[in-house]
Amino acid sequence: MTDSVLLTSKISECGFTYSEIAHELGITRQGLWKKIHNRSEFKQSEIEKITRLLNLDMEVNSKIFFKNFVGNKSPKETAEP
Repeated sequence: MTDSVLLTSKISECGFTYSEIAHELGITRQGLWKKIHNRSEFKQSEIEKITRLLNLDMEVNSKIFFKNFVGNKSPKETAEP
């Protein structure tokens, strides 16, 4: 699950618009919005491009794109019985 607030904040801090990021990813602005707001998932290649564009370190990258797993147990350990 994507941390929408943190990603939106990082996009703004770097001076990018959704349209610019979408263009770099080769998707529509609406497609980017859906990914940011967890209506669809980012591809690995898109995560890599955003990480480079926004100059994200690994810690911030993990917080944004792997929100449910950072600082938590593995997915198997957190699954309901």
